[in-house]
Amino acid sequence: MRVLEVGDFVGMIEPKRVAVPIPMAWYLLRIHPNRECTVADRLLHRGATVYLPTEIRTRRSVWSRRVPVAAPIFPGILFVADFDADLRRLRALSDGIVGYIPGCASEPAVANRKTMGDIHKLAERLNVPMGQRKYRIGQGVRIVEGPFSYWTGRIERLDSHGRLRVLLDVIERQVPVEIAETQIEAV
Repeated sequence: MRVLEVGDFVGMIEPKRVAVPIPMAWYLLRIHPNRECTVADRLLHRGATVYLPTEIRTRRSVWSRRVPVAAPIFPGILFVADFDADLRRLRALSDGIVGYIPGCASEPAVANRKTMGDIHKLAERLNVPMGQRKYRIGQGVRIVEGPFSYWTGRIERLDSHGRLRVLLDVIERQVPVEIAETQIEAV
């Protein structure tokens, strides 16, 4: 039997193919306040399939500097895939788990694929960087949703959370209205 030396070529190693199951439903797990990110990280590193929708917010740090921080969109909630939804195992993997959020008839609350798709779209919309905005200040827009439907105006201010302030022309006067980007269209 030949002993291998460091640097000897031993041949190609075929990677293992792992079948990744697709969850049919996601259970809503209740987490202790302000522990969502740490619990999600622990569960992910220990092999559980979880999803924590987050948005990037800024907070003040020392000397009034603005620091970006990932904050959960739904505080206190973590989504767990149906094949990893064993509460006893999850509690053994990480502390900070309270239990399932109750649904109807004392069953745990469940989110289906369509609901999770909507949550993914919401998370994407909330995390749009400032350089990739659809609209700009001074642009003419028409409101398509809400109580001011079909009114036109001009954008006065853009917010980092996807909201904007539109100045509407109402009876020879400009009225500011704060709305979301999804409620307007360009004129």
